[in-house]
Amino acid sequence: MAIKYASEEWVKAAREAINKNPAYQEAAKKWEGDMYFIVEPEGGLKEKIFMYFDLWHGECRAASVVTDESAKTPCLPLLGSSRGVASNIGKKGGRCPGHDDRQAQP
Repeated sequence: MAIKYASEEWVKAAREAINKNPAYQEAAKKWEGDMYFIVEPEGGLKEKIFMYFDLWHGECRAASVVTDESAKTPCLPLLGSSRGVASNIGKKGGRCPGHDDRQAQP
């Protein structure tokens, strides 16, 4: 059965896939930061969807759909649509500006 894109179930499956991917773990071992992947309304989608990912040295420590944009303050917002990503990180390693060493917030 297909998982609905940008649903809580989809985000949890994405987290699992990230954490099981050795190539990602190697490529991201020096990168840390959290992000919103923002899906813009189009077609049948009437409101923005905010998917939160906390990425830390090759691991996704937390992932969820956020209903209140101000609930978290990720260092990186990525804009996208159901057709694809409109912007991307573009760097293999690094650290988000102003990122601190806080624990993941489920």
